[in-house]
Amino acid sequence: MAEIGTNAVEYTVRAHPYTFAATVMQQGSFVRIRFGGIGKKKCVHFGFDVDDENPNIDGLGYDRDCVVQTAVTRAHLEHTSGTLIMLKTAIWFLYHLYPNMGDVWFKDASHITCKANNIGGQPARVHLYQFYLVKHGKTWYQKKLGAMLIEPSATDDVKAFLRYIRDPRAKKDFDAFCAEYIPVGVFGPKRRGALLQMFRNVYSTHRTYHGFFKELADDYDCAVFDTWLNIFFVKHCRVPFENYLWRIPRGEVADDYANASIINSQNTRFMGGGGVYNGPWDPRNEFHVAIAYT
Repeated sequence: MAEIGTNAVEYTVRAHPYTFAATVMQQGSFVRIRFGGIGKKKCVHFGFDVDDENPNIDGLGYDRDCVVQTAVTRAHLEHTSGTLIMLKTAIWFLYHLYPNMGDVWFKDASHITCKANNIGGQPARVHLYQFYLVKHGKTWYQKKLGAMLIEPSATDDVKAFLRYIRDPRAKKDFDAFCAEYIPVGVFGPKRRGALLQMFRNVYSTHRTYHGFFKELADDYDCAVFDTWLNIFFVKHCRVPFENYLWRIPRGEVADDYANASIINSQNTRFMGGGGVYNGPWDPRNEFHVAIAYT
């Protein structure tokens, strides 16, 4: 631990197989935590008042350099599994510094950059919550962290949307589907024609939208959903996900991180099992997370 300012403290946190940097800045009762790589703008950011019950995730992003390079841990963060380890570790870190905090709150404005370009040859980017919801019936945060919408009416709207895409009566014929969700005015004739050629046989083999969406998600890069899936969501899902608050139940992280260590350049504070250990750094105190990241 190294003092870097009047109200700022720097930590190093080891979470197998990574090492992360954390900066905690406090002004009065307001706290900001930056967690991930040294000097990286992306990674995990929290902002909250210690007098409030729930801390907020102000920002979450992936960057391969959201880690500290060491001789014994990986030099770069893996995209999916690594992001989950980073986020869970950041939340664990917050709770050990501020143990009276409740569930973490956040807004889901996350996107995923696809590996392939879209049919028009342009870089493709889709809403992560849309992609996960049509593939798994849950958003990424729901599936990985048990997240819940705070507003009950929003939960009802999401359930209604899922019922709709699983209802065979809702599925339109192919031409009507394409006219509504892949309009030539948005996609242009060449790009639209290529999408229709790709989708026609897949569409006809499924009784529901969900079956069609899931096959595309399972067998193709997310680029095939670029633009038109958002049009579908705007039409049928009344929840503006970017505006609604979600919460991550505290137990989703706390139970997995019963034993963990914070590396301290002066000493080690071993947190977990009801005790606090103060002494020189010992490799046996390395933080290992015994959970499956899938």
